[in-house]
Amino acid sequence: MYTVRGTGVAGREWPQSHRSHLELAIAPSAVRTARQWTADQLACARSPRSTDLIDSAVLAVSELVTNAIAAVGQAQAAAARQAAAARLAAGTLLPLGEVSAATARTGSGLPPSVGRVTLVISVLDDAVRIEVHDSSCVPLPPMCHRDSDDEHGRGLTVVAALAASWGWRPDSFGKVVWCELVS
Repeated sequence: MYTVRGTGVAGREWPQSHRSHLELAIAPSAVRTARQWTADQLACARSPRSTDLIDSAVLAVSELVTNAIAAVGQAQAAAARQAAAARLAAGTLLPLGEVSAATARTGSGLPPSVGRVTLVISVLDDAVRIEVHDSSCVPLPPMCHRDSDDEHGRGLTVVAALAASWGWRPDSFGKVVWCELVS
């Protein structure tokens, strides 16, 4: 496990009874779905969370899910290019109409099972753990300073500012990026 900033919370057991998950589409619209679902989960928890904690969790989810969808989308595009190159080399390219139909269905020309993003929320009395599982095996890029006019690259900095601890680890399907917010 790769922990960026730790408080000792990362090693605790997270009970299954307080854990919910949501499978997300590999589409920008999934970020809105993830934010709303997170707010609902925390507002309806056995002991509802403060609005400040809910707002922080929603922002962290927005950043982590956006990154995961981008990573999986890039992996899907790379796999589609590789598959097209293999078909070209074998002389078995699909007719243009079939390629366009496959791309319209999945966004990449690949079956939907190639990409996966799952959001998991675990709630304890004093903390909320957010995990985003994705099927991209590409590790997180190192955090670095961003200029004020950069359009991308601040998401993990935002998560680090909100969370008591956060990190990532590889798993059997890709990677998990997580953060823990304390009440």
